[in-house]
Amino acid sequence: AGQFAIHSIWVLHRRPDQLQCWGRRRPGGSSMMRMCGTGGAGPPRRTSIRVTPARISNQSKFVAASASKLRTPTQFGKHMVPLIHILAFCGGFVIMSMELLGGRILAPYFGSGVYVWGSIITVFMLSLSLGYLLGGRLSVHNPSLNRFAGIFALGAILLYPLILFAEPVMEFIFLRIEDPRYGSLVASAFLFILPTVILGMISPYSVRLLVTKVEESGKVAGTLYFVSTLGSAIGTLMTSFYFILWFEVNTVLTLLTVVLLVVAGVAVLAARK
Repeated sequence: AGQFAIHSIWVLHRRPDQLQCWGRRRPGGSSMMRMCGTGGAGPPRRTSIRVTPARISNQSKFVAASASKLRTPTQFGKHMVPLIHILAFCGGFVIMSMELLGGRILAPYFGSGVYVWGSIITVFMLSLSLGYLLGGRLSVHNPSLNRFAGIFALGAILLYPLILFAEPVMEFIFLRIEDPRYGSLVASAFLFILPTVILGMISPYSVRLLVTKVEESGKVAGTLYFVSTLGSAIGTLMTSFYFILWFEVNTVLTLLTVVLLVVAGVAVLAARK
């Protein structure tokens, strides 16, 4: 709309066929005069483009309607910021706790040597990198708390089968792959890739939910990764210092599954408010 407030507007369009068009706003009028010619071969012809306040108003309404389709945190209220921080914290906690439990799960069949931990760390790093990629791509398609809750719920669904199928899978692989290095790598891939990929989607999706201004995206991302990494650190200490001593591995996995389901439910309830 501000362009039409200028007294004179000049526009030049060049096409391969030498067609030239230029326009000038009429003084005191509400229309723009447009003249077109072909590189001097013949006189230009004049046309008028009517620019009315109604057209400007309609364009403004269209821009406003398009912007309203993007769900931003301000539409959910200020409670959304600490809520998503808590969700990101829980995601980091569960990821590192599951990684440490992976060593205990593989130990009876493949030992607890450096190659076992190398296999576990490799699988988790590759799975997280893929989860970051998928989460970032998913976050650009109508991000919402309900979809964010779905990530946690899907992670819980894929985590719980470790309790039921970890032993049969490791026994099957142990009997067919003699080298414990490659056996532990294959077993880690079968057991942990899917839940870790899904949980890796949490961080980039969290960033998208909280970013409202481009200039603040770095600050938002830094804060979220700080919270998520803090959750990973606390999850590492709690699992290695206490959970493994107090509970069996399957019990800890069950507790992690319950945590994911609870935070998914909290996100769904928050989305309805």
